Amino acid sequence: MITFIICSLDPVKASAVEQNVRKTIGVPCEFIIEDNREKIGGGKGICTVYNHCAGKACYEYLCFLHEDVVFHGNDWGQSVIAQLRKKDTGVIGFMGSVYKSKSPSGWNVLPRLNRSHFIRTDKVQGVRRSDEGTGDFRPCLLLDGACIFVRRDVWAEIPFDEDMLDGFHCYDIDFSLQASAKGYRNYVCGTVWLEHLSDGVFSDAWGDATLRLYLTKWKHAMSAKELETNELDYISGHRSFIEARSFYVFLKNQKSRKWNKEERCKLRSLLFRHITHPVLCLKCLPYLV
Repeated sequence: MITFIICSLDPVKASAVEQNVRKTIGVPCEFIIEDNREKIGGGKGICTVYNHCAGKACYEYLCFLHEDVVFHGNDWGQSVIAQLRKKDTGVIGFMGSVYKSKSPSGWNVLPRLNRSHFIRTDKVQGVRRSDEGTGDFRPCLLLDGACIFVRRDVWAEIPFDEDMLDGFHCYDIDFSLQASAKGYRNYVCGTVWLEHLSDGVFSDAWGDATLRLYLTKWKHAMSAKELETNELDYISGHRSFIEARSFYVFLKNQKSRKWNKEERCKLRSLLFRHITHPVLCLKCLPYLV
């Protein structure tokens, strides 16, 4: 019933996650694993791999999955399928945000606006559970790409953007925004725990993809559908802080980068045109000298 698609760099890890899913899901599934080891640095980007594999899928429901995850639970597939069957459901993930800032940013815009149900494991802080929001399926907007479910017909309507995103970053943000723009509703799944065994890397390539996406295709701020009034009021009342913090965190994540003159001018222009929070605006400036 669900086709799992993995863009793989490590066959051992891919095999382990396949065994974990087959043991816990409780519904029929298939795996399409693309060995992408030789294509890093000049071959297929993840959008191309995902679209190619989705076109070969046998089942109605798709899951684009990283190979460094573990599902904790039993028979969780039925609840995910039940939610996907709802015609207005777009993309389902396990971590994300209800708000997309105008400023360049990852999905983690502001902790207050996050929705999540996952376990993070890293060498420094060990195992941490993140459970933000309530309900089995929590309205969301931006979703992290460690694991995202979607109906095949929705994917066919909004395939991954191979032209704009030819690498391995921001495909998840773009895909979830495309779904929302088409009128679908995105959700964070709260019916099974997903453990992610690594953190993202904020490389120069990530920064380039983020700027390209936010300064051209998705210039405007957006909020998730189905938000409660108090959340909408919070966003409206704190927009200047949210935007400034998003931009500050983006620059901080790129702190080791040497921006060229053209890039600095573009970023300063964005800062002075859109960032009105004085304290955070001043904190951004040292990254742009």
